[in-house]
Amino acid sequence: MRLDRFVPSHRVSLETDYARIEQLALQEKRQRVLRQWLNELRQSVVIRLAGKARELAERYPDKIVTSSLAQR
Repeated sequence: MRLDRFVPSHRVSLETDYARIEQLALQEKRQRVLRQWLNELRQSVVIRLAGKARELAERYPDKIVTSSLAQR
């Protein structure tokens, strides 16, 4: 382990922490967009359960989320 730079504890400010704030904001935006995209996919993608997967879904209904479309 190597310490390249030591920054004493301080209040976050735009002057001293702009790059870090920018990184955190970008990360949050990416997560929000990805979450939204996944939610849209969940509504439009149908997965048909068959064989062992269907048996497991029936055995553990509280662990596997299924809809009426997936049961067909």
